[in-house]
Amino acid sequence: MTNPESRKAPSWYAVRTKPGCEYLALTEMQRVGFTVYMPQYRREYRHHRSKMWVTKAFPLFLGYVFTPSKDFKWGALKNCDGVSKDGPLYDVNGKPVPIAGEDIADIKDAEEKGALDRMRDHGLRLRRGEQVQVTEGVFAGTGAVIDEARSVNTVRVLLTMFGGQVVASGPVAKIGKVA
Repeated sequence: MTNPESRKAPSWYAVRTKPGCEYLALTEMQRVGFTVYMPQYRREYRHHRSKMWVTKAFPLFLGYVFTPSKDFKWGALKNCDGVSKDGPLYDVNGKPVPIAGEDIADIKDAEEKGALDRMRDHGLRLRRGEQVQVTEGVFAGTGAVIDEARSVNTVRVLLTMFGGQVVASGPVAKIGKVA
């Protein structure tokens, strides 16, 4: 039987960066030889002049990057631009605060899945004549055909019922595409 402690992921340290210098600290620490992780989220926004949608990555924890405790070199950290003179995050006794490797793994997993991202909803992209099905409400499970996508939020459909097709309007969120 294996010891549960031996299966634990190695701990990490949070290293403070100068304000707005997360990317600089990341590249400098990598240059010196550190393994560095900076969790990021993506945000999609509309550019104020061009009106185009832009996707940009931002640090999840402002002012911090993470490095494994096994790779930590105190002297080399002082030579890195962008790193605060305080260096790692300390507890009240002056020792670096270890962060569980499982917590870092959970953050990495959420980042890879896009769970941290702030993206706009692109909708179903419905076309006239496309087969759909009502997913919520009184008519849940009823087949329908798209008649008109009036806006991003509203759609007009032809419901198959009463031996024919009946026109109905409703929110896009209450219909789903038929596979």
